[in-house]
Amino acid sequence: VVTLIVVGIIVVAQLFAYDSARWDMTSSGVNSLSEGTENLLRGLNQNVRLTSLYFETDREDEDQQRYRRAAQNLLDLYEATNRGKVTADWVNPLKDHEKFQKLVARLRDKSAYKDTIAVYQARIDAYKNDLDTQMRKLIQDELALIGPSVGAMGESPRQSPLAQVEELLRRLSNELEMTREQVDAVTTTANPQYSAAVGELKDLFPKISKALKEVGKFGAGELGRNPAMPAAQADFLRGANNRYANLVAALEAETTKLQDLQPLKVDDLLNQVAPTSNAMLVETEADANVVDFSTTWPPVDQSGGGMRVPFEKRAFKGEEKLTAAILRATHREQTAVVFVRYGGQPLFIGGFMPGQPPAGYAMMKQQLEDANFIVEEWDLKTKDTLPEINPKPTRTVFVVLKPE
Repeated sequence: VVTLIVVGIIVVAQLFAYDSARWDMTSSGVNSLSEGTENLLRGLNQNVRLTSLYFETDREDEDQQRYRRAAQNLLDLYEATNRGKVTADWVNPLKDHEKFQKLVARLRDKSAYKDTIAVYQARIDAYKNDLDTQMRKLIQDELALIGPSVGAMGESPRQSPLAQVEELLRRLSNELEMTREQVDAVTTTANPQYSAAVGELKDLFPKISKALKEVGKFGAGELGRNPAMPAAQADFLRGANNRYANLVAALEAETTKLQDLQPLKVDDLLNQVAPTSNAMLVETEADANVVDFSTTWPPVDQSGGGMRVPFEKRAFKGEEKLTAAILRATHREQTAVVFVRYGGQPLFIGGFMPGQPPAGYAMMKQQLEDANFIVEEWDLKTKDTLPEINPKPTRTVFVVLKPE
């Protein structure tokens, strides 16, 4: 009798827990997955990790709890559909610092980003280990040459053209110092910002090479205007171009290499998983995609806009966006859909200003992209060659609209 009573209590408790869980999911708008999503998950041929980055704090409002619960319920459903291939996790970036840093390191190590990171690192190393030393040495050598010719402050030689060159070189020396500090600061952290470092170098190299060439032009002009210039000063200005030529050539060659760098996708990805982003992350062994908060929870009334729309006035597009992200991460073959028109209004942009025609195909573009299509627009009136499509598709479909 006791055994039967205990079994009965357990059964009732399980039923109550099941009903309660179903009520929780329903209240969040998440209680089942569509047939298409289930088919995708059951047909996976690789492991997929789903991570909720919806943060939790002691001072959060009730809406944040609702957003977080809905996201976690959704990920649990995905995991339950195919536990062999799908793993769901939750990281609170504001408190789980070690776990979050491991996630960042894992993203950087994926093959989709690793090669590009190595190219950026090579350019940064070339600066730190070689070019920075060359620039500093040349400027210090030049200041040492100028010193005896210019003399001490207050002496008449300080009015010479070399005083202006000396002032410029000292400014460049300070510029080198500040840039090195900035590059070291952004590349030696737990989350190195390689794009920011390369941005600093893209500013620095042209500035230094231009300044050195200007010194040569300035010297030639001064020599022409003042043939009686003291010999030491004339020799300094006359030989400037030759002394700077090798460094200027090296800086210009390096600037070209920096300009040829492809955008660093991992930096954009990491910006999207900021600690308060309320994002969901989809990972495979090789790649990752972010499902951001704004597309997951769009306002029901799109005309209202703003981030302060409450929970009750937002739609939940979690499954739609998460499934699309999994599709993009796991299916390497992509079809491009190119909408072809001759003149007329843009198809995907418009309707922002009063009297401006609406973007007639904006919603279709979004739906196609969510289904892993690449969508492009081609106006034959302005361009008679197909726009470059990146990444390169495996096939292309042309939707040709009747000319107006």
